[in-house]
Amino acid sequence: MERYCQTGSYIPMQNTDKEKTMTKPKSLISGWVLLLLVAMYTIAYNNTFRAVSLLWYGISAAAILVLAALIFFNRIKGKMSFFVGWATAFFLFCILSCLWSLETEPAFASLRTLFLIFVVHILLAELIIDKKDLDKIIFANFLALLFVALYILFAMDLSQIGEDRIGSATLDRYWNANDIGLKMCVGLGFSLYFLIKSKGKWKRLFCLVCSVLFVILGLFTGSRKALLMIMFIIVLLFWLKAKKHRFLVLLLALAAAVGLYFLTINIEPLYNVLGYRMEEMVDGLFKGGTTDQSFNQRQAMIDRGWKWFLKKPFLGYGLSNFSVLHRELFGWETYAHNNFIEILVSGGIVGFALYYSIYVYIFVKLWRLVFKEKDLTAIILFSLNICTLVLQIALVSFATTLFNVLLMLGVVYVKLNRRKS
Repeated sequence: MERYCQTGSYIPMQNTDKEKTMTKPKSLISGWVLLLLVAMYTIAYNNTFRAVSLLWYGISAAAILVLAALIFFNRIKGKMSFFVGWATAFFLFCILSCLWSLETEPAFASLRTLFLIFVVHILLAELIIDKKDLDKIIFANFLALLFVALYILFAMDLSQIGEDRIGSATLDRYWNANDIGLKMCVGLGFSLYFLIKSKGKWKRLFCLVCSVLFVILGLFTGSRKALLMIMFIIVLLFWLKAKKHRFLVLLLALAAAVGLYFLTINIEPLYNVLGYRMEEMVDGLFKGGTTDQSFNQRQAMIDRGWKWFLKKPFLGYGLSNFSVLHRELFGWETYAHNNFIEILVSGGIVGFALYYSIYVYIFVKLWRLVFKEKDLTAIILFSLNICTLVLQIALVSFATTLFNVLLMLGVVYVKLNRRKS
């Protein structure tokens, strides 16, 4: 049997009749640490703020120093989580890929971002000691995404809603409509989590209002990915949470998702920014073609990326070198707009297997908590990670804060439940 000492490390002890419980360490994620994390995530998710290098690097460095100091001075020791091992291994592989990369400059740019994101979340993964700490991190991300939503409302001309997609046309060049849509969808997932979890009437009302705000902003980005993710979250969350009448709940959730789709087709402001794009996507997938240049270009990038991968399938061309291959062919740089292709081209089969091993780990380890125990936290983390995994068909995500937060939370929750059992 083990117990925690006051510093957070484990001390072996004999199992006696008098003491059959473990004393828990005191949480180190205090109010001021939480404020620092909210500030860091707000800057990370607000594209205008993040574009200011001093802000982004400064807040990340501050978070790393504070989290590292908490671990060092409290002498926290314990079994390394899968996230720490995975992040370290993937980062080292990315460094090694510079040895065979076509050009090192795009690789170094991605490495800088990965380093900051991974170090912060490796430290954070070691500081989370129980479910309350985990909820604090989820709440910090929820608040940061809410602040982003409020920033968008105040920064844009509201009369443009329904005329232009919420993004670079209504804000500034740093804002991408698909990126905003994704963030609003994750915010929706977190707000639904606290809506179901909270018991107070006013707290639930607040979460409901936030949910509606995230949905509205997500839809008016005109992002097809956002609409699909909203539909997936509604269906997955309520179907997995249901303990009785699951088939009926599934039908109701599907009906709500389908109803949401038809709203985008029949409400003119929504149709102007999203509905017509959904029609073009359906034409492209099921009717043999579409005039939507964005859809066609993405499909062409996937085809080219797959052909490049087949030429160097084992180790690929080096981190973020899809852009180099594209420039050599067309004269201008772009990323793959598909995380699977980006990873395959960058690191081949080895890099692909290494990166996606964490998704396999999360889904396998959370399966029992989700499908047998109906654990709400497991369900929301399982659902969000599945949704974001599916959406990687249309975006590059390996070096983004939001995706790595979801991965870290999923792995840490597995660790907490293994410790509890």
